[in-house]
Amino acid sequence: MLAAPVALFIFILTIGTSLMAFNRETRLYERFIFQPYAVARGQRLHTLLTHGLIHADGMHLLFNMVSFYCFAFVLERRWVFWAETFMGASPLVGNLCFLALYVVGLVASCAGTLVKHRKDPEYLSLGASGAITAIIFSYVIFLPCSTILLIVIPIPAPLFAVLYMVGSHYAAKHDRFSRINHDSHFWGAVSGLGITLLFAPRAYLFFFEYIRDLIIPS
Repeated sequence: MLAAPVALFIFILTIGTSLMAFNRETRLYERFIFQPYAVARGQRLHTLLTHGLIHADGMHLLFNMVSFYCFAFVLERRWVFWAETFMGASPLVGNLCFLALYVVGLVASCAGTLVKHRKDPEYLSLGASGAITAIIFSYVIFLPCSTILLIVIPIPAPLFAVLYMVGSHYAAKHDRFSRINHDSHFWGAVSGLGITLLFAPRAYLFFFEYIRDLIIPS
């Protein structure tokens, strides 16, 4: 984990702030939650970031942090390797690329929700799902040959990403009561792909070569 200091910091910070926010007396929940109605009017802009530091309940936090743990630490090390090997830069550049990926994922994941609910003062959302989706899709581009262990079933990383988005779409259609923003996953995925394309475009060449070899074996 020490080879992935940014991921470790985010992991510890998110767990800590989420646990503190469960105690409503701290008022972190009210201060950090994302409200599109307010943001559209230039208020509470900090919540574009802070909404990722709180979660609806223990299960929401557990699911997101397990997902983060499975992908983020490996991905940050991959960014560091990429910076050193293909960019001729210091490891710090890889750490900063990973940080940019996470921060942009958090903010971008609010885009669709901001437009959709900008006139609804009652709508609120929270959770790091959008940024974690950005991590998952960047991971898939860098490591398409890897497999994800879903319960006891190994699933190829690209297929897992597709299933994750299908599940998010289904949840967004049927979950009308929680404050978990399932719609954020789409924009998180787009931002993850975009940041990876911006900083590591060559990774896409390897990704498409791998997919081509799967479809048309040499």
